[in-house]
Amino acid sequence: MERHETAGVRENDRFNMASVFKVPILVELFHQASEGKIALDERVEWKDPGRYFGSGVLQAMRPGLNPTIHDLATLMIIVSDNGATDQLLARVGKANVNARLRALGLTKTSVDAGTREHTLEAFGLRDPKYKDFTPADVAGFDFQAHEAEIERNQREALRDCHNCSTPSEMSQLFEKIVSGLAETRLRLMTCWEFSRSSSSINVSRASCPSGSASRTRPVPSRTPSGS
Repeated sequence: MERHETAGVRENDRFNMASVFKVPILVELFHQASEGKIALDERVEWKDPGRYFGSGVLQAMRPGLNPTIHDLATLMIIVSDNGATDQLLARVGKANVNARLRALGLTKTSVDAGTREHTLEAFGLRDPKYKDFTPADVAGFDFQAHEAEIERNQREALRDCHNCSTPSEMSQLFEKIVSGLAETRLRLMTCWEFSRSSSSINVSRASCPSGSASRTRPVPSRTPSGS
Protein backbone atom coordinates (compact mmCIF):
# COMPACT_ATOMS: atom_id res chain seq x y z
CA MET A 1 0.00 0.00 0.00
CA GLU A 2 2.88 2.35 0.77
CA ARG A 3 4.03 2.05 -2.86
CA HIS A 4 0.49 2.46 -4.24
CA GLU A 5 0.88 -0.72 -6.27
CA THR A 6 -2.08 -2.90 -7.19
CA ALA A 7 -2.72 -6.33 -8.68
CA GLY A 8 -6.03 -7.98 -9.32
CA VAL A 9 -7.97 -10.80 -10.93
CA ARG A 10 -11.47 -9.78 -12.00
CA GLU A 11 -10.96 -6.86 -9.66
CA ASN A 12 -13.81 -4.83 -11.16
CA ASP A 13 -16.39 -7.62 -11.10
CA ARG A 14 -19.07 -7.44 -8.43
CA PHE A 15 -19.17 -10.22 -5.85
CA ASN A 16 -21.22 -10.78 -2.73
CA MET A 17 -19.42 -9.26 0.26
CA ALA A 18 -20.69 -11.87 2.75
CA SER A 19 -19.85 -10.54 6.24
CA VAL A 20 -17.42 -7.94 4.86
CA PHE A 21 -20.48 -5.73 4.32
CA LYS A 22 -20.22 -5.03 8.06
CA VAL A 23 -17.19 -2.81 7.42
CA PRO A 24 -19.15 -0.09 5.52
CA ILE A 25 -21.67 -0.12 8.38
CA LEU A 26 -18.83 0.54 10.83
CA VAL A 27 -17.51 3.39 8.67
CA GLU A 28 -20.92 5.09 8.63
CA LEU A 29 -21.40 4.48 12.35
CA PHE A 30 -18.17 6.31 13.17
CA HIS A 31 -19.01 9.07 10.72
CA GLN A 32 -22.30 9.67 12.51
CA ALA A 33 -20.55 9.47 15.88
CA SER A 34 -18.03 12.09 14.73
CA GLU A 35 -20.92 14.39 13.82
CA GLY A 36 -22.61 13.89 17.18
CA LYS A 37 -25.59 12.04 15.72
CA ILE A 38 -24.85 8.85 17.67
CA ALA A 39 -23.23 8.44 21.08
CA LEU A 40 -21.10 5.31 21.25
CA ASP A 41 -21.82 4.93 24.98
CA GLU A 42 -25.59 4.98 24.44
CA ARG A 43 -27.24 1.78 25.63
CA VAL A 44 -29.82 -0.13 23.62
CA GLU A 45 -32.03 -3.01 24.72
CA TRP A 46 -31.35 -6.45 23.24
CA LYS A 47 -34.60 -8.07 22.12
CA ASP A 48 -35.78 -11.15 20.21
CA PRO A 49 -32.57 -13.23 20.10
CA GLY A 50 -34.47 -16.01 18.33
CA ARG A 51 -34.86 -13.89 15.19
CA TYR A 52 -31.22 -13.93 14.12
CA PHE A 53 -29.31 -16.38 11.94
CA GLY A 54 -25.67 -17.35 11.79
CA SER A 55 -22.66 -16.06 13.65
CA GLY A 56 -22.45 -14.14 16.88
CA VAL A 57 -22.99 -14.40 20.61
CA LEU A 58 -25.97 -12.12 21.22
CA GLN A 59 -28.32 -14.87 20.04
CA ALA A 60 -27.31 -16.79 23.19
CA MET A 61 -28.03 -13.82 25.45
CA ARG A 62 -31.34 -13.37 27.23
CA PRO A 63 -33.58 -10.42 26.31
CA GLY A 64 -33.10 -7.37 28.50
CA LEU A 65 -29.34 -7.03 28.06
CA ASN A 66 -28.36 -3.39 27.47
CA PRO A 67 -25.14 -3.21 25.41
CA THR A 68 -23.75 0.12 24.27
CA ILE A 69 -23.49 1.10 20.61
CA HIS A 70 -19.73 0.61 21.05
CA ASP A 71 -20.37 -2.89 22.37
CA LEU A 72 -22.48 -3.74 19.32
CA ALA A 73 -19.79 -2.42 16.98
CA THR A 74 -17.14 -4.47 18.77
CA LEU A 75 -19.25 -7.63 18.52
CA MET A 76 -20.04 -6.94 14.87
CA ILE A 77 -16.35 -6.77 13.92
CA ILE A 78 -14.60 -9.16 16.32
CA VAL A 79 -17.06 -12.07 16.25
CA SER A 80 -19.10 -11.04 13.19
CA ASP A 81 -22.23 -10.87 15.33
CA ASN A 82 -25.29 -10.80 13.08
CA GLY A 83 -27.70 -9.55 15.72
CA ALA A 84 -25.41 -6.63 16.55
CA THR A 85 -25.01 -5.92 12.83
CA ASP A 86 -28.73 -5.68 12.16
CA GLN A 87 -29.27 -3.41 15.16
CA LEU A 88 -26.51 -1.07 14.00
CA LEU A 89 -27.67 -1.07 10.39
CA ALA A 90 -31.20 -0.19 11.47
CA ARG A 91 -29.77 2.64 13.55
CA VAL A 92 -27.47 4.23 10.97
CA GLY A 93 -29.70 3.48 7.95
CA LYS A 94 -28.92 1.69 4.71
CA ALA A 95 -29.32 4.90 2.70
CA ASN A 96 -26.72 6.63 4.86
CA VAL A 97 -24.27 3.73 4.54
CA ASN A 98 -24.57 3.86 0.76
CA ALA A 99 -24.30 7.66 0.71
CA ARG A 100 -21.05 7.36 2.70
CA LEU A 101 -19.72 4.83 0.19
CA ARG A 102 -20.52 7.21 -2.69
CA ALA A 103 -18.86 10.07 -0.84
CA LEU A 104 -15.75 7.91 -0.63
CA GLY A 105 -15.87 7.36 -4.39
CA LEU A 106 -17.11 3.76 -4.22
CA THR A 107 -19.82 3.41 -6.87
CA LYS A 108 -20.05 -0.37 -7.21
CA THR A 109 -20.42 -1.18 -3.53
CA SER A 110 -23.83 -1.26 -1.86
CA VAL A 111 -25.42 -2.42 1.37
CA ASP A 112 -28.95 -3.45 0.51
CA ALA A 113 -29.92 -5.87 3.26
CA GLY A 114 -29.23 -6.78 6.85
CA THR A 115 -28.14 -10.25 7.87
CA ARG A 116 -31.70 -11.52 8.35
CA GLU A 117 -32.85 -10.37 4.92
CA HIS A 118 -29.66 -11.58 3.29
CA THR A 119 -29.85 -15.02 4.90
CA LEU A 120 -33.48 -15.48 3.90
CA GLU A 121 -32.53 -14.48 0.34
CA ALA A 122 -29.81 -17.12 0.33
CA PHE A 123 -32.39 -19.72 1.37
CA GLY A 124 -34.61 -18.58 -1.51
CA LEU A 125 -37.19 -17.14 0.87
CA ARG A 126 -37.59 -13.72 -0.79
CA ASP A 127 -41.37 -13.39 -0.72
CA PRO A 128 -42.74 -10.92 1.86
CA LYS A 129 -44.63 -13.78 3.48
CA TYR A 130 -41.28 -15.10 4.72
CA LYS A 131 -39.94 -11.81 6.09
CA ASP A 132 -40.60 -12.73 9.73
CA PHE A 133 -39.19 -16.25 9.48
CA THR A 134 -36.90 -17.24 12.33
CA PRO A 135 -34.20 -19.93 12.32
CA ALA A 136 -36.79 -22.25 13.83
CA ASP A 137 -39.21 -21.50 10.98
CA VAL A 138 -36.52 -22.19 8.38
CA ALA A 139 -35.57 -25.45 10.08
CA GLY A 140 -39.18 -26.61 9.83
CA PHE A 141 -39.81 -25.36 6.28
CA ASP A 142 -40.49 -27.92 3.54
CA PHE A 143 -37.98 -26.78 0.91
CA GLN A 144 -38.63 -29.78 -1.30
CA ALA A 145 -42.31 -28.89 -1.63
CA HIS A 146 -41.34 -25.38 -2.74
CA GLU A 147 -38.33 -26.35 -4.87
CA ALA A 148 -39.31 -24.41 -8.01
CA GLU A 149 -40.00 -21.23 -6.05
CA ILE A 150 -36.79 -21.56 -4.05
CA GLU A 151 -34.62 -22.07 -7.14
CA ARG A 152 -36.24 -19.12 -8.92
CA ASN A 153 -35.72 -16.86 -5.94
CA GLN A 154 -32.10 -17.91 -5.56
CA ARG A 155 -31.42 -17.14 -9.23
CA GLU A 156 -33.02 -13.71 -8.76
CA ALA A 157 -30.90 -13.08 -5.67
CA LEU A 158 -27.71 -13.87 -7.60
CA ARG A 159 -28.83 -11.55 -10.40
CA ASP A 160 -29.71 -8.67 -8.06
CA CYS A 161 -26.42 -9.05 -6.19
CA HIS A 162 -27.46 -7.42 -2.93
CA ASN A 163 -24.62 -6.48 -0.58
CA CYS A 164 -22.08 -6.66 -3.40
CA SER A 165 -18.80 -4.93 -4.12
CA THR A 166 -15.71 -5.40 -6.27
CA PRO A 167 -12.29 -6.56 -5.06
CA SER A 168 -10.90 -3.22 -6.22
CA GLU A 169 -13.40 -1.13 -4.26
CA MET A 170 -13.08 -3.16 -1.08
CA SER A 171 -9.31 -2.76 -1.29
CA GLN A 172 -9.83 0.98 -1.71
CA LEU A 173 -12.12 1.10 1.31
CA PHE A 174 -9.60 -0.65 3.55
CA GLU A 175 -6.86 1.63 2.25
CA LYS A 176 -9.00 4.66 3.10
CA ILE A 177 -9.57 3.31 6.60
CA VAL A 178 -5.88 2.64 7.21
CA SER A 179 -4.87 6.03 5.77
CA GLY A 180 -7.52 7.85 7.80
CA LEU A 181 -9.51 9.06 4.78
CA ALA A 182 -12.63 7.13 5.79
CA GLU A 183 -12.78 7.86 9.52
CA THR A 184 -9.67 8.62 11.57
CA ARG A 185 -11.46 7.57 14.73
CA LEU A 186 -12.36 4.26 13.10
CA ARG A 187 -8.72 3.65 12.21
CA LEU A 188 -7.66 4.33 15.77
CA MET A 189 -10.32 2.03 17.16
CA THR A 190 -9.41 -0.70 14.69
CA CYS A 191 -5.74 -0.50 15.62
CA TRP A 192 -5.94 -0.09 19.37
CA GLU A 193 -9.14 -1.74 20.50
CA PHE A 194 -10.44 -4.31 18.04
CA SER A 195 -7.08 -5.82 17.11
CA ARG A 196 -5.85 -6.31 20.67
CA SER A 197 -9.01 -8.31 21.44
CA SER A 198 -9.05 -10.49 18.34
CA SER A 199 -6.72 -13.27 17.30
CA SER A 200 -8.31 -13.20 13.83
CA ILE A 201 -7.38 -9.59 13.07
CA ASN A 202 -3.65 -9.09 13.02
CA VAL A 203 -3.12 -5.34 12.97
CA SER A 204 0.32 -4.12 13.97
CA ARG A 205 0.21 -1.31 16.51
CA ALA A 206 3.11 0.24 14.64
CA SER A 207 0.65 0.98 11.83
CA CYS A 208 -1.58 3.09 14.07
CA PRO A 209 -1.50 6.85 13.58
CA SER A 210 -0.38 9.38 16.12
CA GLY A 211 -3.22 10.98 18.01
CA SER A 212 -5.70 9.67 20.51
CA ALA A 213 -8.44 7.10 20.32
CA SER A 214 -10.24 8.98 23.05
CA ARG A 215 -9.65 12.16 24.99
CA THR A 216 -8.51 10.22 28.00
CA ARG A 217 -6.21 7.63 26.47
CA PRO A 218 -3.35 8.78 24.23
CA VAL A 219 -2.05 6.63 21.41
CA PRO A 220 1.76 6.47 21.16
CA SER A 221 3.50 7.74 18.05
CA ARG A 222 4.56 5.36 15.25
CA THR A 223 7.32 2.95 16.18
CA PRO A 224 9.26 0.57 13.92
CA SER A 225 7.60 -2.78 13.14
CA GLY A 226 8.25 -5.48 15.67
CA SER A 227 8.74 -3.11 18.61
